[in-house]
Amino acid sequence: MASSDHLDDGDAIMMLKRTSLEGYPIKDVCGNPECVVMTTFNGRVYTCDPTGVRKQENYVEMIFPTSEEEAGSGVDIVSVCCGRHHFLALSADGRVYSWGRNDVGQLGIRKKKKRHHNRSQTTQDLKPRLIEELSNYDVIQISCGDDHSLALTRDRRLFSWGCNSHGQLGVKTKGHAKPIEIKGLWGIPLQHIAAGGAHSVALSTTGSIFVWGSNSHGQLGLQQLDVSLIVLSSNHYL
Repeated sequence: MASSDHLDDGDAIMMLKRTSLEGYPIKDVCGNPECVVMTTFNGRVYTCDPTGVRKQENYVEMIFPTSEEEAGSGVDIVSVCCGRHHFLALSADGRVYSWGRNDVGQLGIRKKKKRHHNRSQTTQDLKPRLIEELSNYDVIQISCGDDHSLALTRDRRLFSWGCNSHGQLGVKTKGHAKPIEIKGLWGIPLQHIAAGGAHSVALSTTGSIFVWGSNSHGQLGLQQLDVSLIVLSSNHYL
């Protein structure tokens, strides 16, 4: 089940009281202070605000497009994850969808032009959109940090996008609005990925753990607590 770290303990407990939606058991769930997202075993996704979770009502089904331009139905979603202000969903056929805030490229899609001249307006996509740049890959895992995202493909390629203020993307750029492959992990058979607030972790099939990003609180398991790092392992630096 996806992490509910962005919710307070009361919200997480409230959510677990509900075990099914529309007659189907809940398979995966994630949430942040703005929204709770759930997927059921029949591949449907429902959202509600935290107030709705407490009341066990007002669940809205999400519609996922079959392409970046076309709306569709019947997309089978197998997992969801959330960041601080954005969400990802993975379909059974290996496609990745995103929605929410996109001010630092965390959705992995081109930013929509603002319709108003208000500079304080936040760029958001409220409806799921297909991340076309990953359509040629069979994605098997997704993960969200606060403002960055990760995707692992069946052929063990790892992609990242979004904010890179602490090196959490594993590349030497300020940030990346579209998925970019982490070249430092080429050839390594990865089996599991996880994104923290501003750091990332990957586990290989041989049991090796690779870490990169912020280490301000020792989250990388390294001794340097006061610096941001791009690290592939305890002895291999990018």
